[in-house]
Amino acid sequence: MSTNCPIQVRRVWLGVMFNRLLALFPCQTLEDFDLERREEDAEQLLEGEIMVASFTDIGWTPYFSIISGLITEIGSPLSHGAVVAREYGIPAVVAAKGAKKFLKTGDRVKLDGERGLIEKK
Repeated sequence: MSTNCPIQVRRVWLGVMFNRLLALFPCQTLEDFDLERREEDAEQLLEGEIMVASFTDIGWTPYFSIISGLITEIGSPLSHGAVVAREYGIPAVVAAKGAKKFLKTGDRVKLDGERGLIEKK
């Protein structure tokens, strides 16, 4: 499966499927973050939101305990975000190129980890 497969179809976005779970929650779209902004960006995350980011790394691991789902623009089934999401039992769609332009903070999002679908409600 190609990790370069996201296709926008009206209000639906396709990425690489990962966890076979489903979530419908508001999302929090994070800016391209760096170590200096991480704490500021993390403070924006509210419990139950779906985190939308370019990618995740080990510094984001503690925040997986409060999010309800993960969408990353970069990744694969073995990327940090995908592996940690599986460990926390939350749905994830990775390699959803352009998701941060498609989704804005506060959008209600249906995240289908089984089919790799992201739908703005």
